[in-house]
Amino acid sequence: MANNAYQDEPPVQFFFQHLLNVLLTTISQRITQYAYHAEGHSDIDENSEMGMLFVKWMKQKKERGNLRLYTLNYERIFKVLLERTGTPVFEGFDCGEYIAYTDRLRANVPKILADDISDVHYNLHGSAFWEVLDLDHAQLPNPEIVLTAFPHLPINNSPASFQVEKGKTIMVTNLITGYQKAQKAMITPFKQMQAAFDKDCCFADNIYIIGYSLGDEHINESIKTALRHNSAIKITIVDPFFIKNKKDFDIAIKYYPFKQTTNFSPTNIDGNRIYSYLEGALMVYNVTFQDFLKMQTDISFRFRFNLLND
Repeated sequence: MANNAYQDEPPVQFFFQHLLNVLLTTISQRITQYAYHAEGHSDIDENSEMGMLFVKWMKQKKERGNLRLYTLNYERIFKVLLERTGTPVFEGFDCGEYIAYTDRLRANVPKILADDISDVHYNLHGSAFWEVLDLDHAQLPNPEIVLTAFPHLPINNSPASFQVEKGKTIMVTNLITGYQKAQKAMITPFKQMQAAFDKDCCFADNIYIIGYSLGDEHINESIKTALRHNSAIKITIVDPFFIKNKKDFDIAIKYYPFKQTTNFSPTNIDGNRIYSYLEGALMVYNVTFQDFLKMQTDISFRFRFNLLND
């Protein structure tokens, strides 16, 4: 009943491949506890305060343009919330809120690359609902990632490997975590979603960065490139520990190394909740995401904040 070492992996390497699959399975099980979503049962509550605030904010944003959502989380919650409230969102696979139990959906790669007007929700680091098919119809190692109806447990599959560079073998996994993120993201559909992210960053009017630690350089590079080539772009960061952890230093180093300025000091706009940098080109909400959503959906606050900006 044991899996085979199809790539002639030595015993030590084969052991660690299985160990990684066990760890990824544990992550998927945790995600299942709060993000399980299939026809007949769902743990996603669109009637929660957070869910309703998020949907309201998204509908406000949709009035001004397209919703281009990119997440480093491993679930479909935002996609499901929007679908349930009448906003179709493309997630790289042709499906709605639900996927049929027996379906293994192949990514719509041409649409990911060509379509820049649809509302989208892309998992740049994969999803618990993705599965790696490790063998093709001829039983040869030819891994492909598909979307399934349920959170997938990698321990149920044989480890699949891939060589991005000759002699450098990496495991193909439905979740990208730990080291070698950029290398693992060089296969489909990770690669095409990253390309869409690059393009969207360069042509966006506003980029909202929420709950991101700034730790992934391939993500940082896309944002930095956009800032270098689009002088009109505005960045909004939501992080309740931004000021406490002095993340403005990291932002200055990672995103604005080319900026010819000696003044990267914040302007306090609203108590200790909102700060402005670079004359409003960078706005920081030093609050939780839920408090940020309350501000954005509160008409009286938005009116007062606009007056402050003016």
